[in-house]
Amino acid sequence: MSQLRRICGSPAAADRWCGPWRQGWRHCEVLVLLAATDTAAVPGISAAGATPSSRRRTAAADAELLLLGPAGERPHALPPLPAGVSPALISHVVLRELALDPLVVDLGCPVAPAVAHLRLPGLAGGGPARCLSSGEALDPGRLEALLALGRRWGEGLSPGRPLLLAECVPGGTSTALAVLVGLGVAAHGLVSGSLRHPDHGRKAALVERGLRAGGLSGSAAG
Repeated sequence: MSQLRRICGSPAAADRWCGPWRQGWRHCEVLVLLAATDTAAVPGISAAGATPSSRRRTAAADAELLLLGPAGERPHALPPLPAGVSPALISHVVLRELALDPLVVDLGCPVAPAVAHLRLPGLAGGGPARCLSSGEALDPGRLEALLALGRRWGEGLSPGRPLLLAECVPGGTSTALAVLVGLGVAAHGLVSGSLRHPDHGRKAALVERGLRAGGLSGSAAG
């Protein structure tokens, strides 16, 4: 709570935000989004799998570990992780102890998880996003459809019911950096990743290349 108060700069705002969680966490809706990006194939950019090919099944393996646990029979073995234990294992224990039931949504993974999940026609069918360095990771039509879906989903949430939003996207922290920098936030060196010591220079170079390819000014980095 004290950290949240420091971040938002308002104790009253932090209390308002945390209130529904204190009262309604047992009825929390958990949404787990799976996606993929060719950015994850860039050497040295991700530890969510030891090789680019193994990262293609990371999201599916994480979803299976999340729902079935380490003792369950999981069709897709978690790829070797050079950085340590998958966060999916920690998340599995948390959800189990809190008795929360997540909804898994596949938004374009090359390998579908072998657990109950929602796969959206037309959105997941596009497959992984292109590398962010291309300047057009997603076709505009697909992007707009995803944004519209998110708005409709948000409008349909029960008022006052907490929502826990989670994701598994190998290469996703680099994508997050690109979004921040593209919005004008001076975020270089501030976004973490699956590697213990992220290669911030490599991430920055990819982002700057993508901004130039997309016709955006590199000065957006601040």
